[in-house]
Amino acid sequence: MRGLIIGLFLLAGCGMGPHPWEDLNTADPACLEALKAEALKGSRAVPSACQTIDEYFAERDAARAPFKKARDEGIKAFEAGDYERALTAFNKAIDIENDNIDQYFNRAATYRRLDRLEDAIATYDEIIALDSDNEKAYRFRAVAYKELNQFEEAIATLDQSVSVDPTNAKVYYDRGEIKYNLKRYRDAIADFDKAIALAPQYANAYNYRGIAYDEIGRYHKAIADYSKAIEINPEYAHAYYNRGYAYNELRRYHKSIADFSKAIELDPDDTHAYNNRGYSFFFLSRYEEAIADYDRVIDITPDDGSAYQNRSFAYKKLGQLDKAKADCDKAKSLKAHPLTCDDR
Repeated sequence: MRGLIIGLFLLAGCGMGPHPWEDLNTADPACLEALKAEALKGSRAVPSACQTIDEYFAERDAARAPFKKARDEGIKAFEAGDYERALTAFNKAIDIENDNIDQYFNRAATYRRLDRLEDAIATYDEIIALDSDNEKAYRFRAVAYKELNQFEEAIATLDQSVSVDPTNAKVYYDRGEIKYNLKRYRDAIADFDKAIALAPQYANAYNYRGIAYDEIGRYHKAIADYSKAIEINPEYAHAYYNRGYAYNELRRYHKSIADFSKAIELDPDDTHAYNNRGYSFFFLSRYEEAIADYDRVIDITPDDGSAYQNRSFAYKKLGQLDKAKADCDKAKSLKAHPLTCDDR
């Protein structure tokens, strides 16, 4: 804008002091044409077609005042948890500026808080109609499909997201997670591979790829991935737990106990870690320690039938048959694992 004014000023002549056109809004085509005509005449007059930049912004802000009011009311209501009022406000903002993508995102977020996921998806569709390269809209639509358990639709949407931006590691991770849930473990691993290639410090991707390797019995590769996740994030409780599980599958019980213990240190209420550490203790014939872990599970989740069942096995090994039977009966009442405590 300033460069254009200087060019016109040179046409009008130099050495004449501050130019009266300097603060005009030359982005306005009508003003620009009028200025060119005045410049060719050597005139310094301000055409009536022009307004100053300050006048332009003041006029624009006044015109946008109803939109800003609706938008701000929506944000305030959303932050207060009043989602119905927020929705009304965001709808009003969109009615005023129907190409303002941010407000569509705000409306979609509000629909999600109201558990109106189909409406959220429809809003993401509207964003994509306005901007077919909006990667975030595809990604968020996939999340909504996933929450509706429409996994194939979620994958198709993430495929579109990848076509828009093939460099986003999170998209490959999300797609891998969905494929894992569909038991497409090798496909999931391929997506986690891509996520890791794009983001080599992506601890969650290593952890989830390890889980997928577990599912296809490749425990050593799983352990390598959990170890990498722990190297990146030494406080990653789930990675310790998962590595402990893989060590259990390999019957390396001392190592599994160490990992479950670390997971418990980081998350003292992780009942899965206690249960599986108890399992490791059991197979090392450390029955009292196994019972202590099952006790802890029952303290945290009194309706965990598997803990009663496992404790029954340990009591039986110690010859405490009355306690074993009591736990066995309790496990049956809670409909524990099909393998009943009578089978050991």
